[in-house]
Amino acid sequence: MKKFLKEWKLGTDFGVLALRLAMGFGLFYAHGMGKLGKLFSGAEIHFMDPIGLGEKLSFGLVAFAEGICSILVMVGLFTRFAVVAPIITMLVIVFSVHSGGAFKELELPFLYLIGYFAIFLTGGGKHSIDRLITK
Repeated sequence: MKKFLKEWKLGTDFGVLALRLAMGFGLFYAHGMGKLGKLFSGAEIHFMDPIGLGEKLSFGLVAFAEGICSILVMVGLFTRFAVVAPIITMLVIVFSVHSGGAFKELELPFLYLIGYFAIFLTGGGKHSIDRLITK
């Protein structure tokens, strides 16, 4: 039983990788890819402006967080820096956009917030480009 409960380094390394891939792919595929496509298509942008930055700037920042940063997280490049934008985005969504709403509306952004914060704490891990760069 002690052996089972002891930290398993290989499991931890692959756990961080799995978390990075799940969080990065989920956010990119479900949200970032479409926003980046719209951003570069030249289409007119109508987007919420919860903190008063303007529709276009708000959209650009969210597209950067959900598109570019999620890719950086997946590959583990500049991981701790890359998670800051999605964390801020999810904080705005949870505490401004959906504040006062049902938990059902907050659940997914809240889970992304927790997952990205966990990645911020752990860094990219052993299986990341960050590790190759700093070796």
